[in-house]
Amino acid sequence: STVFYPPTIFELRPGNIRRDPLRVNCLGRISPDKRILEIIGIVENARRISGLAVTLHIGGRLDADPYSGRLRAAAAENDWIILHGAVYREEKEKFLLSGTYAVHAERDEAFGISVAEYLKAGNIAIVPDEGGSQEIVNVPDLTYRDPEEASRILVRLLTDGTFRGEQRRNCAARAECFSRQNYLENQKLLLNRIIAGEPVSPSGK
Repeated sequence: STVFYPPTIFELRPGNIRRDPLRVNCLGRISPDKRILEIIGIVENARRISGLAVTLHIGGRLDADPYSGRLRAAAAENDWIILHGAVYREEKEKFLLSGTYAVHAERDEAFGISVAEYLKAGNIAIVPDEGGSQEIVNVPDLTYRDPEEASRILVRLLTDGTFRGEQRRNCAARAECFSRQNYLENQKLLLNRIIAGEPVSPSGK
């Protein structure tokens, strides 16, 4: 058996979108399992520790449910929380490319396509130390056990240029693992080995 990851088909087009050095992105379905309120707490703590005017941008459809209401209330009380609603196509591309960081909090993620999209868009992604998102990022320095540690990672990224550059390169390298081209090459190799009756490696390569 082997693990064979799907690709992210999110493709970037040449443009002049300005990347905000203090912007954190959070993109995906709005529901309690995504722990978006926890992400708000992580960013709030990082703002307090660093003293920097970090902003959190949340992309996802807001409904009339209580959880969406709590997010609306948090944004109304804090001008650094910006709710974008659902973003698609060009809006989604602009949303992702405008950020420098991303925080993901769901712990039982089977894969987490949004995390792969963060990496593809050049966002440095901070993720929990379990679940599919950890496998996608695959960088111990960007995984956290609890919200306090997540805040410390974000603060270090904000204040340590050497660390930030290193993690940006790590994330860019991981993004290539989930490219369409890499997927097609691995698929061809895997199928050829199955047809030939050869063993396949645990990585699917």
